[in-house]
Amino acid sequence: MFLKELNKLAENVKNGFFLLAGEEDYLIDLFLQKVQEKYDQVNVSTFREKMKAQDIIDACDTVPFFSQNKLVIVRDSVDDEQKLADYIQDIPSFTCLIYVKKDIDKRTGFYKAAKRYGVIYEFNKLKAYELERWLVDYAREKNIRLEERAASYLTQMVSDLRDGVNCIDVLVSYVYPGKEIGLQNVKDFYGRLIDDNIFDFIDSVQAGNGGSIKNLNDLIVKGVNPLYILSMLEWQYRLLIKARLLLNQSVQNVPERLGVHRYAAEKIVNIAKKHKMDYFVRGMRLCLEAEQDIKTGAIKDELAIEILAARLVSAQK
Repeated sequence: MFLKELNKLAENVKNGFFLLAGEEDYLIDLFLQKVQEKYDQVNVSTFREKMKAQDIIDACDTVPFFSQNKLVIVRDSVDDEQKLADYIQDIPSFTCLIYVKKDIDKRTGFYKAAKRYGVIYEFNKLKAYELERWLVDYAREKNIRLEERAASYLTQMVSDLRDGVNCIDVLVSYVYPGKEIGLQNVKDFYGRLIDDNIFDFIDSVQAGNGGSIKNLNDLIVKGVNPLYILSMLEWQYRLLIKARLLLNQSVQNVPERLGVHRYAAEKIVNIAKKHKMDYFVRGMRLCLEAEQDIKTGAIKDELAIEILAARLVSAQK
């Protein structure tokens, strides 16, 4: 699914029931964002944790506030899917109910009811050529021409669409705010994935030793952009969170499911085995805080990365 198709789907959403399934989280989030823009926020209800089906039904049945329409979004799970399935055909004409569920069993009564009385959209993980086209389209939306070779290079660097979009945002907003981004521009900014000792720095941070600061200084002396270092840290923490989640679910062949080179995947899994999920979530939060400090100009980029490295090392202890 590409950007124009997604925009069209969101525009055509009417009241009723919609089931969103699939692994491409960014597409689902973007779809929901565009749908929400059509509603007054006071009439938008979002349920993010496991909810009682009756609470969702009550939210759907409540008359909208000074409007003819309301939106109810349910993410992940409900205690009684069959009860919700029985309700789908009776959703009030003023309500749009969107249920987000990554993995859906098509044999269940819930899926059959959704198919019969509602609309099902599947946001499956993009193939390499789809990701490449998506990045080109996304850049075009920002009035930037992303050279196809540059897009192809980026697809080899990122693990999913969200990573790719973040790369484009960084390039457009902070590095090349002109009208075109070519292959050399991307290479100059991001360098090569394994070179520049970037993984030495990341490994030393994860090991919780003081060598991370030395590795950081080596990177900066070599001219590696601090924003690239930060983006790589965020990239790794996203993979660590994904790996830890798969390990928690006792999924087989975790390295193969990460979508990166096997060497990097095995290192990620080995680190993921050493800590619990909240540890990696905390690390990701620290990275995002550093990114915010840099973007707002609160701290210079090099200093922000040094502080981040120290905080990440401290978090290991």
